[in-house]
Amino acid sequence: MRPDPDSVPAPTVERPPEVEEAVILAGDVEAKRPVSNGRVLRDGSSGHARIEGRLLPVDAPANGHSVNGHPLLHGHNRGAADLEEHGREGTHAPPLSTAISVPWDDFLPIRSRERRWRAAQSFKRGFDVAGAGLVLLLLSPVILAAAIVVRVTSKGPVLYVCDYVGYRGRRFPGFKLRTMVQNAEVRKVDLLHLNHMDGPAFKIRQDPRVTSVGAFLRKYSIDELPQLWNVIRGDMSLVGPRPPLPDEWAQFAPWQRGKLAVIPGITCYWQVGGRSNITSFDEWVRLDLDYIQDWSLWTDLKILIRTIPAVLKGDGAY
Repeated sequence: MRPDPDSVPAPTVERPPEVEEAVILAGDVEAKRPVSNGRVLRDGSSGHARIEGRLLPVDAPANGHSVNGHPLLHGHNRGAADLEEHGREGTHAPPLSTAISVPWDDFLPIRSRERRWRAAQSFKRGFDVAGAGLVLLLLSPVILAAAIVVRVTSKGPVLYVCDYVGYRGRRFPGFKLRTMVQNAEVRKVDLLHLNHMDGPAFKIRQDPRVTSVGAFLRKYSIDELPQLWNVIRGDMSLVGPRPPLPDEWAQFAPWQRGKLAVIPGITCYWQVGGRSNITSFDEWVRLDLDYIQDWSLWTDLKILIRTIPAVLKGDGAY
């Protein structure tokens, strides 16, 4: 009598102890590949292997950025938008976060593991709250006057609230004074060809969607003063990489996502180094990654001091 195939247990196949599973970040997909003795067994794909939380290069191109000596994949993840919206099998996206896996700690300097780093970060948070609160108090008449002018001169709400991607992929509502016409997002599609910034960020000179009052507010960064409330809330810091919009974040190359390994901020190297006059998005991100590697309380203080003349000059702000 032939045995019932459903009643026969499947044979157990033991994996050799030296073989593990590595996660390969290769363009649009994250797939498992076997590794032996710490080496990835390639199958023709390009990407990076993450073994026990460590990012290892696999056929990384020469023009990629590097973190802790490991080159990172250079190229856009065109499937990221779908991953964010629908998730991935076996992946549980946390609330208000994306489903993109990023080895965040690999973008931090080695000294970030020290107690002094953590103590300095705690001091930075306290300084953020005190500094943002003081500036909000001192400049509240300016914010109020700007809000009244925005309300009187154009239709629409005074505040523009948009969704940002913040610390390690967490989303938060960002607050700014409205500087554009009401249907600005609808008109954006017709202006994409005018984008002077290469990469995901969208910036154009003499944007027709910007109101006359909005152009003045942008020139002197008055429209960003409400973001001081984001600093108090803990969404942002006074100094740190600028947070991207979700559609921009979906187009980030894997190495570019490392800029959000720290809390994003209002000002950073890019803001004091020319802002929108820097048209290379890669260069912008490299400045943010340099900030993460250079970070200290003294670095933040120097950036804040340099921000004052940069804002007053209004160079590169539009």
